[in-house]
Amino acid sequence: MARMESVRMRMLATKALTVELLSELWDFTTRFVETDRQTWEGKLAAHAEVIVYRGRNSGEVVGMAAVDFLEVTHEGRRAHIIFTSSVLLDERYRGKNLLQRAGLSAFCARGSGTRWPPSTGSSTRSATRATCCSRTTSPSSGRGPTSRYRTGSGD
Repeated sequence: MARMESVRMRMLATKALTVELLSELWDFTTRFVETDRQTWEGKLAAHAEVIVYRGRNSGEVVGMAAVDFLEVTHEGRRAHIIFTSSVLLDERYRGKNLLQRAGLSAFCARGSGTRWPPSTGSSTRSATRATCCSRTTSPSSGRGPTSRYRTGSGD
């Protein structure tokens, strides 16, 4: 089994996926799932965003997930739900909390301008955003300064 490297994460609007990236994701998907491309593209397009995980040095796709961000009311309280679907991760990257990190990053990115439920701690939202969005991890232990998870097109 090939050595695991640190990972870059990128969250993209599904409508913004290029033909080249769709082809790359399709090639990755066929390693795990037997389906036809038209059905797969239709199911992927039904979601708002796609997370693409790449090896930091190699640039190869090592994971992906379709994502929707939902606001619901339950028992009179508003809640935000991060729904993931079509999750595929290379075996080397399973158990590394990549989806949880993506959820935390999305939560932090959406923190400004969004009324999230009040926190029970004493820290302010801006302090929480600064803390959770600067977290670093290494591929072997999930701790340490080896890599930084980033969202957006600047990776």
